Amino acid sequence: MLSRDTSNEDFKAALAAAENAGNANNTSIILRYSVEDSCSFLFMGDMETDMIEKIEDDVNWPSIDVLFAPHHGRSSATVPSSILHKMDPESLVLGEAPSQHLQYYPGYNTISQNSAKNIVFEADTGWVHIYSSNQNYSVNFLVNLQRDPYKGCRYIGSLEV
Repeated sequence: MLSRDTSNEDFKAALAAAENAGNANNTSIILRYSVEDSCSFLFMGDMETDMIEKIEDDVNWPSIDVLFAPHHGRSSATVPSSILHKMDPESLVLGEAPSQHLQYYPGYNTISQNSAKNIVFEADTGWVHIYSSNQNYSVNFLVNLQRDPYKGCRYIGSLEV
């Protein structure tokens, strides 16, 4: 867990707002999940841009392989380029939000859950293999290692990590 500093004044304000039936998005944690000898993922919940900017200097932003864009990839939760530069993700996953509200992160490799539908990440030594339940979904930045389907999902490629 990289955030959730209960002594941080901005977090305290977000928590107070949520307790008073306000927006709870900015109380989300920032969580890094990694698999030994394989991939690392970062989840930011529904945290919004203004809160991300407020805590930027309070978080030790690690290098990661896959970033699950906050708030399903909505523009209201854009990760600042200064933080993206520190983490240097190989890919970003944009969640299920109306496409007109998504931030597509130009210059970064993205997987859109709107199009891919269910996404499976299979950790392997030095690789993460990625599968999609949309049999027609594809991206052009993954390495094709000719993997078999996995639990009804079509292999779309692999990231070397």
